[in-house]
Amino acid sequence: MENHVNRLVHVSTPSIYFRYEPRLNVREDADLPVPVNEYARTKRIAESRIDAAHDAGLPVITIRPRAIFGPGDTSILPRLIKRLESGRMRIIGDGKNITDLTYIENVVDALILCAQSPTSTLGKKYNITNGEAIQLWPMIERVCKSLGLKYPTQKIPYKVAHHLAGLLELICSALPGQPEPPFTRYSVFVIAQSATLDISAARRDLNYQSQVSVEEGFQKYIDWRLQV
Repeated sequence: MENHVNRLVHVSTPSIYFRYEPRLNVREDADLPVPVNEYARTKRIAESRIDAAHDAGLPVITIRPRAIFGPGDTSILPRLIKRLESGRMRIIGDGKNITDLTYIENVVDALILCAQSPTSTLGKKYNITNGEAIQLWPMIERVCKSLGLKYPTQKIPYKVAHHLAGLLELICSALPGQPEPPFTRYSVFVIAQSATLDISAARRDLNYQSQVSVEEGFQKYIDWRLQV
């Protein structure tokens, strides 16, 4: 290639699979719905351009890591903790939903594996998670215990929270500067409904195995959080 790029490893997102219904063990070849937000839409665009570059001769491999967490996280756990600290957090739904997380060091391992993988993997896309679905709300309860926060006891039905979030989105979109809503329909779904990925292709083709468990990764994050 003109710029002597031997291989491009592209980081996409499983948000492109998202629709407002529980989805378990989603594979890479699953039908992709209309993007639910701008993040998913732009990631779809990026993947289409990556595919075009591969067709033009650029060696490319794509990963779709889900819910990356760990020391230095500025998104998932910090937003959750901020909500817990406000005292306005509610258990949405029945509190029994399961989800996949991916510890940051496992994502780095996946990237290295992609850089060294056989040529048969080029042009393909791979889901990446820790491979151990967990119940989300017990994890949130542990966050509270570890950081001395009050675990929410009040519950709100999912449909009520979903419609309230839609109303907040509408109001914020009409305000000057269009501020981010306190919560969105997307974030309500993520903490209330089940969603997991099938990572068998990454295990088979890349020899991917998570080296840091969710339990260990969670403790690493808490230790880091208590030091900063």
